[in-house]
Amino acid sequence: MPVFVGAGTSSFMKDTGGVGFSTATTTTRNALSGVRPGQIIFNHTTNLPEYYNGSSWIAIDSPPIISSVSPTEVDSTAGGNVTFTINGDRFSVGATVKLVSNTGVELTPSPVTRVSATQLTAVIAKNSFVNAQEPYDVKVINASGLSTVLADQINVDSAPTWNTSAGTVATILDNATGTHATLSATDAEGDTIAYSVVSGSIPAGTSLNSSTGVISGDPTNVNSSTTSSFNARATANSKTTDRSFSIVVNPTLDGTSSGRAFSTLSAFAALNTLSSVGYYDRWTTLGGAVTAFNQKLYYDGSDTWYVTSPSHSGDGAMMNGSAFGYQESPGLGAFKAIGINRNHLRRASGSGIWSYISSWAVSDFLGVALAASSDSQGSHPNGDSESSPIDLVGNQTSLESSWVTLEYYNHTGTTNYTTAQKNALRAAVTELNFKTAWCGITGDDDGQSTSNYSNTNWRNSTPIYSNSQGGTPATIFFKDTDGQTQKLMAGQSNSNEHMTVCVWSHNAALIMGSGGTNLFGTGGGAAYTGGMKTTKMIMPDQFNGEVGQSSTSFACPLYNSTIGRLNSRNVLLYK
Repeated sequence: MPVFVGAGTSSFMKDTGGVGFSTATTTTRNALSGVRPGQIIFNHTTNLPEYYNGSSWIAIDSPPIISSVSPTEVDSTAGGNVTFTINGDRFSVGATVKLVSNTGVELTPSPVTRVSATQLTAVIAKNSFVNAQEPYDVKVINASGLSTVLADQINVDSAPTWNTSAGTVATILDNATGTHATLSATDAEGDTIAYSVVSGSIPAGTSLNSSTGVISGDPTNVNSSTTSSFNARATANSKTTDRSFSIVVNPTLDGTSSGRAFSTLSAFAALNTLSSVGYYDRWTTLGGAVTAFNQKLYYDGSDTWYVTSPSHSGDGAMMNGSAFGYQESPGLGAFKAIGINRNHLRRASGSGIWSYISSWAVSDFLGVALAASSDSQGSHPNGDSESSPIDLVGNQTSLESSWVTLEYYNHTGTTNYTTAQKNALRAAVTELNFKTAWCGITGDDDGQSTSNYSNTNWRNSTPIYSNSQGGTPATIFFKDTDGQTQKLMAGQSNSNEHMTVCVWSHNAALIMGSGGTNLFGTGGGAAYTGGMKTTKMIMPDQFNGEVGQSSTSFACPLYNSTIGRLNSRNVLLYK
């Protein structure tokens, strides 16, 4: 049997297993009299031992422990309440909870429910929280007055989350306009996000829309590839998240400088930087084959073309003062054929009627009508003729013994292309503009009946004169860089003192002659079709010819009145 020693609040229980305090409820404890400091009881109401300090009863207790709280984010604008679950240990009956801001403001949840000694729940309105005062501490106060705090647990609103991956968000040309990139972030609470640049910079000339994240504008021109690096910030209800991005701006290869030289004509044409019909100077590398150089271009309203003129030593340009379809001086008509150091000249009479070809549909091939003139022989009255590309003395039985090398004239540099530039241009072009087709002319090309030669292929390399029964044939031959040859025109007619005119592009050809049926079909018939034998013939490497007795032979670009002449030269357009 336990034995009680003493009485009242000073009593204690003694047994074989130890001793114990007397017990009381809070009500009976408060009714005691004569209590002295240091006396101890066990309070059955609080289930805690207590001691008297001379004025009040003090519970003897251990402070609570907080291990976690959930949730840790509160959307203060969402409305309604939020219930926090607080996990830990030694939560007493009657424990209370305080949520303490970073400025010391205490929020008091209600109700606070003691689920167990290891868990509490606390309910409070969401709009009680202020974003500027986050983070909030969680404080638990036991009935004994002992408390504990878990700091910086509750944030007000979630920080936004980036959708756009860090790194390069766009690679653009400096002539690009409109939208270049769109930065995107989301907010868990659905708050509106604002975008800004907090360090670095986006490309000059562009701007960031703070509401949409769109980066747009016209970047300032650059001379080389330029990277703009920047840190962007997404802000949602004052919560922020930063991320690093970059935009690469490359120079638009529009040919306006050596540093902006374009590579291919098709790539340049796709830029649509030319607006008016006419000539332009632009830099190019011709597919990267040569160092950038300034090249003349021509824009015809829909397509862009390279411009050059053939030339060779001593003449400056092939027949550069005379052209088929070109009225050079008043009273001369549209055409004159001139031979070097020859008296055999062709001129137009004052009547301006070239009766023997005026009825042929030349315009169907060229897109422009050729001027008509009469057929006659005599001396040139004005003395303004230029040298022809081929000066062939008569009475031959084959081609001239040597081929003459052609050069090509750079109208921007006002000099011939370098060998590298010429070869690179040759390699790049495959199409000759039909409005600047090659033009071939023969004078006094009379001969015998053509019946024996009606099946002769004009695109092969066989000379005509060597197979002729006589007469004075006149033929021009071109050779490409691969050594392939082709006769580009043959004027064999069966009448004396007449002319033949040929025009040809890369894929079409016409022949017109006076004084009877010519060798290859009247008016550009089926026997004279197909244009250049190879695309490399568009810029032939060499020329040669055959003439008999007093005949003459010429070749030059066809003059086009719309395109005009450059540096007193007829031009070829090609791409």
